[in-house]
Amino acid sequence: MTEARIEALEFFAQRQNTSLSYSFIICSGVPGPKIVIMGGVHGNEPVGVDAIIEIQKDLTELKRGEVTFILGNPQAYLQDIRFISSNLNRCFI
Repeated sequence: MTEARIEALEFFAQRQNTSLSYSFIICSGVPGPKIVIMGGVHGNEPVGVDAIIEIQKDLTELKRGEVTFILGNPQAYLQDIRFISSNLNRCFI
């Protein structure tokens, strides 16, 4: 467990504005496209989480639509392991 990973979890927790843990939405308030970006599906692949943190910095002003960001597997991410009990890739239909 590294300090950077703890900081990333705190980043998501501070911005959480949905009923799903470690997720947040940036909404323009104007109808438009809805995009979901998920990082950290595999806890040992941190680049997706790093990308979310960087991307959201540039989305302070959306013209329309919304973007939802999700940290897919926070426990595995924190422990720097691929998954806790099952590979989430096998859970998608």
